[in-house]
Amino acid sequence: MKHTRLLLIVSLTILTSAFQIGAMNKLSKVPRPLAKKYFSKVMTVVGLSIAGGSMVRASISNAGSIARINRTPDEFFNKKYGRVPFLVKSLLKKTTGNNNLRVVKITVSSDVSKTPIAIYGNRVIMFEPSFVPSLEDVLHSQDPIAEAQDRNMYRFLIHKKYNQKNDTYRLIAAKCSIPVLTCCGFLLTLRGARSLILPKSKPTSGIRWFSKELGGKPLLGCLGNVINYLLHIEYMKYLFQKANDKVPDEIDILKGGVRFYDEETKYLAATDKLYKEYENPITEKSIKRLESRIENLEQQESS
Repeated sequence: MKHTRLLLIVSLTILTSAFQIGAMNKLSKVPRPLAKKYFSKVMTVVGLSIAGGSMVRASISNAGSIARINRTPDEFFNKKYGRVPFLVKSLLKKTTGNNNLRVVKITVSSDVSKTPIAIYGNRVIMFEPSFVPSLEDVLHSQDPIAEAQDRNMYRFLIHKKYNQKNDTYRLIAAKCSIPVLTCCGFLLTLRGARSLILPKSKPTSGIRWFSKELGGKPLLGCLGNVINYLLHIEYMKYLFQKANDKVPDEIDILKGGVRFYDEETKYLAATDKLYKEYENPITEKSIKRLESRIENLEQQESS
């Protein structure tokens, strides 16, 4: 048995070596300019993949997840997690003005439970929140003051999330389009710089050309990846703030938003070690803008 295995390993080694020698002989017969052209194209593909490949893959994955959520029938959620009470559905539909909302809930404790509510198109998912009472508990509260404050907090959240109902699709499109736009912008800038400012590059050969192709394009791909993600983050910030700004100018609702962000900040500061060192500037900005809107509305009412 041992001799058979040894013979098999030796045979495979000989065959592999023969194949490699044959492949090298074929490559050696390819004209050098053609080989350089093919290698240059391969490095270009590698650079582009590094720059935008991960974002495109993430967008495809996100699109698939949202499609699965929207295709899942309400009965699946109802059987697994229970039905959403009529009062909850009524408040959601009344607040948004959309009677076609499909409301379900998920009660499994997970990271997504940090978000009490999510809306994708007409699909509403209520989560068991980590740091605020659930909307179902709020509507059955025996404390009228706490019930009013929590209700306004959820009214703010419902408005905000409903304003964001199509943002997931926009972000998916952005993940696909941003790498294309940055690539086109880079090529146009490079072409303009070469024609107007930079001297014409001299053709290189040998190891210098090989190292330039092998290192230059992947390095540019890494730089493009960083730029793409920074642009995507800025677009996310823009959509986030836009959703907040479109919440109705009602003092009680806006105060509910400030209360929610305060509770979220306390929760993250207690559970996330990084959050203690790096406070979220987006949340801080959102609170300040909401407080400014509240102050302006109060001044209008008093005048």
